[in-house]
Amino acid sequence: MTGKFVFLYVIFIAFSVTEASGAVAGDADSNRQAALVQQFRSAVNEQQLLLQARETLARQQVLRERLRKEFAANKSALERLNKRVYSGEYILGEFTGIGIETARIFIRNVKHSIIYAQKPHVLKIAKKIASTSQFPYSDELKEFAREMLRVMSLQGEVARYKATVVMRRGQEKNTPVVRIGSFNVIENGVYLQYLSGYDALVVSPSQPGIKYQSRARRLFSAKQGLTGFGIGPTRGELTGN
Repeated sequence: MTGKFVFLYVIFIAFSVTEASGAVAGDADSNRQAALVQQFRSAVNEQQLLLQARETLARQQVLRERLRKEFAANKSALERLNKRVYSGEYILGEFTGIGIETARIFIRNVKHSIIYAQKPHVLKIAKKIASTSQFPYSDELKEFAREMLRVMSLQGEVARYKATVVMRRGQEKNTPVVRIGSFNVIENGVYLQYLSGYDALVVSPSQPGIKYQSRARRLFSAKQGLTGFGIGPTRGELTGN
């Protein structure tokens, strides 16, 4: 009885050991399978990442090629614009020089005239343009054109205004004078000269004949209508000698 119990006990122990060994072997297989699955998943992930990287690289290459073409096109357009700007600057410089020189000539012609003695403000814009090296603004050019037209209009009018006249003995007299265009200025029957260097109207050292002085007095006193007058075409130079 005792022998049988021992035998059965040994069998039970052997069976338990075998079962435990099988469980251990099963766990090992499961672990290997799990490791293989993990490796497979990792490989799949790496493959996906590689494909994504290749797609990104392909897109970057397409973008790089497009940007290269755009850069080349922009560079070509910029070169054309630079040529146009250079050409425009050259033409603008030419116009600037012409405008400035025109203003300076206009100033020289008007500054010594009897019109300037009455209306010195007619050279305001011309002086501004002549004193700069930059191209004048369009508003300044328009005003300059209006100034020239005003001077042209003043050259054809007879105007009466008050002015300071330096008499023969040097005394100054604030008196009405009459300007006949850009030719002569008279004070009663006396012909005057404009000395631009002194900015002064002075009595001419020599006067024309009595006939012309008489006509000058009639014009000076006239209120309306037509009156004969002896114009000095040299703008006072002959009467001043």
